[in-house]
Amino acid sequence: MAYVTRYQKTVSVTASGGVSHSIDVMPDNGGWLESVVVRNATAQAISTAARLLITQGGRSLWDATSTGASNTTVTWYPRTQVSIGTTLLAYTSAATPPPIAERMAIAGLVPINIQVTSGGLTSGSGARTVQVDLYIGG
Repeated sequence: MAYVTRYQKTVSVTASGGVSHSIDVMPDNGGWLESVVVRNATAQAISTAARLLITQGGRSLWDATSTGASNTTVTWYPRTQVSIGTTLLAYTSAATPPPIAERMAIAGLVPINIQVTSGGLTSGSGARTVQVDLYIGG
């Protein structure tokens, strides 16, 4: 039976500039990274220049620059290029096989790190925040 689990985390940027802020997600089960939803739900959202890096065990799952606009939701469907052998697919040149995109495998019980850098300037005690939803199916 197939399932999809949503892991929802909020990353707060509490210091100005290029400082890195991160939070870990611990997936219960392994599976496939189906989608990443980034939600800047407040007026004090992260900067448009903010970098969002999602990794698991040192392996990059997503590396992008945020839209940063307040009240904006962006959905990505991460894929990775996989290697293929000549017996799996016919193509004209072994030197330049066609790119094949596949979902990214997620290991269960291995932390996924969500990191925001260059989140923008903070004023007073007001932090900038971004909400990240990871949808993992299996």
